[in-house]
Amino acid sequence: MTETAKGEDRKRRFVAFAFALADLLIEIDHEFVIRFAEGSVVGLRFRGLDRAESLVGKDIRRMFVKGDRPLFEESVRTMNRKGRLEPISFNLASGDPARPTPVVIGGFFLPTAEYPRYHLSIVQNNRLYCQESPGLKRDDATGLLDSKTFTDKVRDRAITGNLSETDYEMGMLVVAGLKNLKKNADPAKVDEFMQRLGAMLRSWSLGGDTAGAVTEERFSYVGEEGLDQSKIDAINEEARNILGEDALYVTIQSVTAKLDTSTLSEEDASKALVHCLSKFANENPGTFNIKSLSQGVNDYLVSTVDRIQQLRGIIEARNFHLAFQPIVDLKSRVVDHYEVLSRFEGLMSPLELIQFAESVGMIHDLDLVIVHQVFHTLEKRLEEDSWRPSVAVNLSAKSIQNELFLESLRQLTHHQSYNRFIPQVIFEVTETSMIEDLDRLNEAVQRLRKDGHAVSIDDVGSGNTSFTLLNRVQADHAKIDGSLVRGFLQDTRTRNILKSVIEACHSMDFEVICEHVEHEDEARELMVMGAKFGQGYLFGKPTADGKQQGAVRYDPRSGRPTVAWG
Repeated sequence: MTETAKGEDRKRRFVAFAFALADLLIEIDHEFVIRFAEGSVVGLRFRGLDRAESLVGKDIRRMFVKGDRPLFEESVRTMNRKGRLEPISFNLASGDPARPTPVVIGGFFLPTAEYPRYHLSIVQNNRLYCQESPGLKRDDATGLLDSKTFTDKVRDRAITGNLSETDYEMGMLVVAGLKNLKKNADPAKVDEFMQRLGAMLRSWSLGGDTAGAVTEERFSYVGEEGLDQSKIDAINEEARNILGEDALYVTIQSVTAKLDTSTLSEEDASKALVHCLSKFANENPGTFNIKSLSQGVNDYLVSTVDRIQQLRGIIEARNFHLAFQPIVDLKSRVVDHYEVLSRFEGLMSPLELIQFAESVGMIHDLDLVIVHQVFHTLEKRLEEDSWRPSVAVNLSAKSIQNELFLESLRQLTHHQSYNRFIPQVIFEVTETSMIEDLDRLNEAVQRLRKDGHAVSIDDVGSGNTSFTLLNRVQADHAKIDGSLVRGFLQDTRTRNILKSVIEACHSMDFEVICEHVEHEDEARELMVMGAKFGQGYLFGKPTADGKQQGAVRYDPRSGRPTVAWG
């Protein structure tokens, strides 16, 4: 074979390699004009476009939906700086505006003596690579994912899946003064700056779509590189170019957290990121500055990793014990049932641990383990001393909205060793501020009631539980939050609110439980106001065995109360 033939064979081989994955190869110049195009254009859905060569001479930016054009321009800048473009998701403007064409584009920058050329490889409609960009909820101003979608993506799409092999970084950006900028500057210029900011963050993120608007002034992304000084300089330069003197309204503050979570599973590493991000979103803006944020966030990430490991250990080793606090009939003062409270070993208080478990998505596991321990304890106590009480077990609203959790819970409660205790177990739905779908919640509650469990709604009157929720969800008990009960006799306004809440609960067929009852005159007045049950130190503190004044022993055969503990 001649050298010429070898050269031609080599070219054909490279072309074959290029098209092994790509659908379309495009070369553009520094003015975004297409100079070469080869491959399939069938999936692009452009009217009148039947050959790749027809693209030559056109501005490639016109191929993209309007919102993705700034991202593409920023991606070309990235190729200038890094020499290549890692695959990024884009949406092409097809003939149907409601159905853009998802593609993934990777690129290589090949500088020449005469002119720079950018070589792009485009993959169409490949579910393995193309992200579901059209269906993702976005921040209107920046085009970034909105806060919830971004957080969900960090968790659910497990972008930390390769953290054991690749140390990704999370860049967090505070654009301090952005609210004032929006109030005082030219709206058109502000819009342009926000679009450019979003494009820059997306171009630095994994796949071009792992960046989000966390709050109005806070943004974050996960990528191979965090926010170094060159990126901050680029943002400041864009602000000056677009906003002019109004750029003085804003100050760019940033921090990069190295995601060294190799000691965690992929699932727990993702949860650590979500929790760190939540902390970033909810801290007081006034406490953030370059120094404190830079020092604090990495330390907090380490702390988060440690706490997740601690929580995982508690769940796996069942490193907790149960305590029982009586809930009594206010008229007869006989114990109706007990609330089961969990006491954990470790550094966090019970409230802190439960809130942490909710924030990192481990509350389902924790709730299930606690329920299992309750049923095991009921079985053990029945055998040891014939104690057969009714008990209320807390379930997070996050758990009860999860189908997998509900199925796992039913399998547990219907186990042959435990199903006899179903009538004794009441489920108390807590943290109702987290309930997003009332119809879904009501469906879950009815499933529990159909299985034989009574259900209580917690925190009524605290602000977390609205009357809309009570009206939409059919349950058995409404537990009035202690903030309304504590001191209500001394505060006329609180007393009137409490009375109204109790009356409203009665009108919706709830039996009312009032917690934090500490004085006899409070108990008598609550009974007059219509509350049926009371819970608090007046009737007994939480104890490990439930034995205290007012507690009741049950006959194992009849289930009737027989002897009170002394």
